[in-house]
Amino acid sequence: MRLKKLSKYYIAQRQIIRDEREGGRHEGFSTPLSILAHIYDKSSQITAAAGGISRERVKLMLIDIPHRIVYDPDTRQESYELDGMDCRLQVGDGVCVYTASEQGPDYRISEITDPGHLECRLERIG
Repeated sequence: MRLKKLSKYYIAQRQIIRDEREGGRHEGFSTPLSILAHIYDKSSQITAAAGGISRERVKLMLIDIPHRIVYDPDTRQESYELDGMDCRLQVGDGVCVYTASEQGPDYRISEITDPGHLECRLERIG
């Protein structure tokens, strides 16, 4: 199935940043990469009723780019390497839906499924 109505969005990969002065670590994002995808609201009564998540906070992103699954034994996570791009998509990465790429991501990938094309569930940050 080919996706239509693709728009340009930005994906920032999750990184752990070490603070040398304070000695701690915090989560940050890399510089965003542009990608063509289709994002829409997850509007179902079941999602709104189960767990109290409002519908405005949950979106689905569909990506129609050839990909392959890569397993990282260090983090014990599966990631999806997108062909033709220097990008590995995994849970925890950020997506700029309503913000500019300079401002940073406003949504985070919480789940990725692969029914032929990549289907990512997005949840609002903050």
